[in-house]
Amino acid sequence: EVVTSDTDEERSIINIRAQKFSFHPETVQVKQGEKVKLVIENTDAIHGIGIADMEIVGEKEVIIDTSKKGEFPFWCANFCGDQHESMKGRIIVE
Repeated sequence: EVVTSDTDEERSIINIRAQKFSFHPETVQVKQGEKVKLVIENTDAIHGIGIADMEIVGEKEVIIDTSKKGEFPFWCANFCGDQHESMKGRIIVE
């Protein structure tokens, strides 16, 4: 689901549901140069999101860097149990 906010800077808002041990959606596709905020809905614990290639870590929302095309893996930023390491996703900037 992509929604445009009505703040002073127009951004696409992408909601990501985080629950043990997955993200939904697991893959997020955006356009290069698009202004995007990811809003993390932590459903059962505080998971958050980490994106090493963008030097981003956040628990509730993050603004991502879409200046470079490529595929950027993300992961759960807070330990959430035995399968924590399997909680991954990716951002594709086209």
